[in-house]
Amino acid sequence: FYECKSLKSITFSKDSKLKSFGIESFSMCESLKNIDIPSSVVKIEDRAFSNCISLETIAIPPSVKYIGAKSFFKCKNCKSININNNLIMKSIENEAFSQCLSIEKIVIPSSIEIIKEKAFIFCQQLKYVEFLTDSKMISFEPKSFSSTGIETLLIPVHLKEIGEECFYYCNNLISVKFPKNSELVSIKRKAFYQSNLKEIEI
Repeated sequence: FYECKSLKSITFSKDSKLKSFGIESFSMCESLKNIDIPSSVVKIEDRAFSNCISLETIAIPPSVKYIGAKSFFKCKNCKSININNNLIMKSIENEAFSQCLSIEKIVIPSSIEIIKEKAFIFCQQLKYVEFLTDSKMISFEPKSFSSTGIETLLIPVHLKEIGEECFYYCNNLISVKFPKNSELVSIKRKAFYQSNLKEIEI
């Protein structure tokens, strides 16, 4: 369905057995506003919904184990990403949600251990990122939250590394707090460059 520019909505039957959205399966469907991802889906491959510029919401069911690189790249009018906390996915891949310009909030599921390079870069309205108390997060890769609108950040307790330029040009970032039992080992080069930090609690 690549570049089906008039496609507005996709609906699957309740008993759908669909397992995967393939590479670029709905990429460049510029009129697509709604999609109901079946609970049978295990994989969303690279660029599956990239440049779906009219997509309004993204809901990821608990069955999903893999969200590929640039899978929702440039879904610039999407305001809501709901990733079910019961999924067992380990990482959010490179640029998976990059340039989703309208997203304001995301809750990262507990199972996620790695946010890969540029996963949320240029999500300019993203003000709030929540990590649950039982988060298994261990790594933010380079530029994973660069040029976002994040204002405050509570670092997950098991996080061990903050990659290069991770929060680069986060001009609204004023506060970063590390828990007392933080397992952080390394903050890489220019991790908070050009942020507006006023408070750091370590």
